[in-house]
Amino acid sequence: MIKSAAVKPDPKLDLVLERVIDVPPDLVWTAWTKPEHVKKWFVPAPWTITHCEIDLRPGGIFSTTMRSPEGQEFPNLGCYIEVVLAKNSSGPTPCCRDSDRRRNRSSPPS
Repeated sequence: MIKSAAVKPDPKLDLVLERVIDVPPDLVWTAWTKPEHVKKWFVPAPWTITHCEIDLRPGGIFSTTMRSPEGQEFPNLGCYIEVVLAKNSSGPTPCCRDSDRRRNRSSPPS
């Protein structure tokens, strides 16, 4: 896991997932930062992603809507605390809680 001096996970609120895979870092970055790629892998089949919006900047949103096989939709909204592309990056810094999104954005959420 890439450690950041600015962000420390809160074990009461944050879930940290790690997995080591043999893939070039630039491909992992693309998989996490391009909506057309996130839609292909973010949920297990037969679930789908019907909406994905990525605003890749501190305070920017990460928004997805998951659709179940029964057709129910589950929107998910978070924001980026920080965005760091390190030499051995495993992807962008995970999203934060919606309340943090409101505090970190330069303009009010819509």
